[in-house]
Amino acid sequence: MTGRTAKGEDTRQSILQAASEVFARRGYAATRMEDVFAAVGLTKGAVYFYFPSKEILARAVVEHHKQRWLAVGQEEVARHSDPLVQFRELAGLLITLSASDAAGWSVVRLADQLPASSEPADARTGNPLADWIELMAGIIQRGQDGGIFRTEQPAADLGFIAVSAFDGLKTASDAVSPGDMTEFRRRAEALVDTLESALRA
Repeated sequence: MTGRTAKGEDTRQSILQAASEVFARRGYAATRMEDVFAAVGLTKGAVYFYFPSKEILARAVVEHHKQRWLAVGQEEVARHSDPLVQFRELAGLLITLSASDAAGWSVVRLADQLPASSEPADARTGNPLADWIELMAGIIQRGQDGGIFRTEQPAADLGFIAVSAFDGLKTASDAVSPGDMTEFRRRAEALVDTLESALRA
């Protein structure tokens, strides 16, 4: 990627990053495009060139973080062959990402706040948790097939429970002790230990 194409992509990424931080602070409804213009330091016309509306921008923010985080998660899982190690490493990655990139995890909330269907069907944004549930369920299924994890419940259900528990813990930690990443990590690691104990055969 060279010339104007590279510069254009850099500008687009800068807008997405600034917008993700604004949406994380203010939520979808309270965010104005003027807030984004100010955060990224670009003119109205420059931002609208890439994202013609707040909804299109918000959907792009969700998709950007979803794909970026999912790619990192898939790479981490692919590095290991043992499902138990995959579970531990993916859980640890989620903790690290959530602690270091608050705006990234906030897209879960942002996806829920978006209008239902004002954009064409192929532009609608699915909730990022669905991909993490699928990734976790695949690990659990392999663990069940290998006799490492319990088989009383379907892997899809267990993956859903594991990711939902983490999301709930992150939401509760943000509400009870906002900004305290040390406490969040402690609670998250306790949750991972609890889930692992419950899953192991």
